[in-house]
Amino acid sequence: MNLKPYQREAVQKLDDFCSNPDEMKFLNDFPYLCFKIPTGGGKTLIASSSLKPIVQNFLNSDFHTVFWLAPSDAIVSQTLKALKNFFHPYRQILENDFRVDINPISIREALQNRFEDESLNIVVATVQSFRTSSKEGRKFFEENGNFQNLSLSQYLQNEKPVIILDESHKSNTNLSFQSLFNLNPSFVLELSATPNSIHQPKVGKFASNVIYSVSAEELKNEKMINLPIVLRTIPDYMQILKDTIEKREELEEIAKSEREYIRPISLIRAEENRNETSLNFEKIEKYLIDEFKIPKDQIAVQSGNRNDLENINLKDENCQIRFIITIDKLKEGWDCPFAYTLTTLSNMNSRTAIEQLLGRVLRNPNISDKKIFHLNRSYVFSFSETFERVANDIFETLKKDGFEKSELPRIILSENPNTNPEKLDGLFGDQFLEKMEVLKTFDLEKFHNSNLDNYVNYNFETKEASLLKAPPENILEKIEKVGLKLKREFPKQEKRVFRIPKAMYKNSLFEESFIFENFEIDREEFLKNTGFLKMKNITSTENIIDIENGKFKEIGKRNYQKSLFEKNGDFSLELIKRILQNIKIDSLSNQFIREFVSSVLRNSEIPNHLIASHEYRVAKQIENELIERVRNSKKVLFEQEVKSLFTDKEVFELSCQNYRGFENHNYRKHFCKTIEKMNSEEKEFAEKLDSSDEVKFWFKNGTDFKNSFWLQMANAKFYPDFLVKFQNGKIGVFEYKGTDRISNDDTKEKDEIGKAWANSDPNLSFQIVGKNSNF
Repeated sequence: MNLKPYQREAVQKLDDFCSNPDEMKFLNDFPYLCFKIPTGGGKTLIASSSLKPIVQNFLNSDFHTVFWLAPSDAIVSQTLKALKNFFHPYRQILENDFRVDINPISIREALQNRFEDESLNIVVATVQSFRTSSKEGRKFFEENGNFQNLSLSQYLQNEKPVIILDESHKSNTNLSFQSLFNLNPSFVLELSATPNSIHQPKVGKFASNVIYSVSAEELKNEKMINLPIVLRTIPDYMQILKDTIEKREELEEIAKSEREYIRPISLIRAEENRNETSLNFEKIEKYLIDEFKIPKDQIAVQSGNRNDLENINLKDENCQIRFIITIDKLKEGWDCPFAYTLTTLSNMNSRTAIEQLLGRVLRNPNISDKKIFHLNRSYVFSFSETFERVANDIFETLKKDGFEKSELPRIILSENPNTNPEKLDGLFGDQFLEKMEVLKTFDLEKFHNSNLDNYVNYNFETKEASLLKAPPENILEKIEKVGLKLKREFPKQEKRVFRIPKAMYKNSLFEESFIFENFEIDREEFLKNTGFLKMKNITSTENIIDIENGKFKEIGKRNYQKSLFEKNGDFSLELIKRILQNIKIDSLSNQFIREFVSSVLRNSEIPNHLIASHEYRVAKQIENELIERVRNSKKVLFEQEVKSLFTDKEVFELSCQNYRGFENHNYRKHFCKTIEKMNSEEKEFAEKLDSSDEVKFWFKNGTDFKNSFWLQMANAKFYPDFLVKFQNGKIGVFEYKGTDRISNDDTKEKDEIGKAWANSDPNLSFQIVGKNSNF
């Protein structure tokens, strides 16, 4: 098998080092080198090709013992199977490079002394194989008659093995490296998607010595991975299943024109079975079979006790599987050459599982350029309303898979023109908040035992510490105790409490339960103007993420209405019934919803066959309209009753100790020593408050339900921005609005409830303020 250019360059770089050992970096008297190669770059192939320069050039030998470590049992099995197969490229490389016998063995075979004299003995195992917490790990260190009463560990020490760390970024632990030292290696080669960059020898962490790095663009150019990624986010799980099925069928039809056999497969990630509403694998399988008429033999489940893929060859042209449903059981080492689409019906924040699945659809089947560009892409369908969050999760996954942070710039990926790039945080944010001072009293052991990793990064090589995010009070105390000092003060909060009256109604707190208990609908109003369903309601946007000039970016988007499930026929009760099944609103009766749906469909401009094709999206549009009409009805009730509000002895107690603001400030009159973040206009208003002789103190209100002041609106709570105690004892509440929002409907509603609350007591006031407002 011919190596790709970047793979040849990596091996040549290693060969250069092995021929000039003076240039190598040694770790505890043995050479330690690393290749940084993203997921999908062929690390195992490169590892196989690397043994020749290490054994023959550096060790000047025809044979040696190799200890090949993988991160999981699945990859161990896969690697062993490949190395034992004389027709596999890995084995063929070794056969061509060595004139001795090749002897790949498992750890169990090694314990039975299956080593062969004057051979290339390759022991393939996991790091767990020599951890004493496992039975097999204890055998690794026990005396063994097969080795003349030496242990396997001692035998390997005598052999001074070459150690291959394959995917070591997933098992780089303190115990792992200490165990490597104990094996007395002659050479260590690491192949990692995300090499360790922090050198902390005292706690067993060692920076990877990277001698060659591969970029995502190189993988794409060599047809190793399918880019771009086409991402679709839809907030309706049935519609997203339908879109997944359509895309997979479209790709299969396209693939018929390719010379090679391709049967596109959809990976569907289900939810864990936490409660009755969870979209677990049983529900998804049932939907595929009952709702979308997918034949049962085209579906495989790999979750829980179900292992439908056991002994299945997905490359076999007689295999019928086209959909694989899983949660997180598709671990490393599982091969799915035809995976083209990833559908997540669960939380994308489970990045380990998403990483495993996304890695499958990124790999290019047969590593070849397809004639039709659709087959050179990967497709992700996510059950979400927030495109930015899903894009962030995918980018974080790509970064974890070894793609450079510089390849993932801060960009706007959504088609929504109001998208704020500042919302694309995490990977797009600054790495550190600020540098910290390391005092002479710094105690490494205390730091290691204080669980500060989420707040503090300490580099053992440079002896520098950096703050990762603002620390709460209990973390501040830990930071001080280990001998680190922040260059700006995060003061401890005083035990102060700001008390402010609650809005009351009929002797109880005015909040949601009042509105729900008194809500009634106006049937005639609800059934007016039901012709709101337009063609644009079934038009979606696909965003395409690709790598260009070394950076991931959005390269385009397209609108689509196409459906492979177009149904001809007249408007029918069956269609109404199907749509009704997807609308749930507790405050409305089924009979009322049925009347509303019938009216909407009769007055829609969308042709019947497209309504049927997009029934889940149509149902969601109708449901959203119903929800909005319910909201408006609640608002009418709210406006009628809000005038009856009063204040009593019940108060909100706003405590500085529980205040979530961690920003320092120079204000003289802010109630607490720290403050919540403010935008530039809010800061201008804060300056006015702070400089006013009429103000005794003021408080930047938060949005924490338990420790903030709030007022109930018709459909939600709102948290006014500023709370003020005046010198005369009165309390003022101020809601700040930018120029573009100071007169909108939301602001008017806030003004109404705020003034109703304030009018109940002459010592209270409420005001909407803007850029040029006075108080």
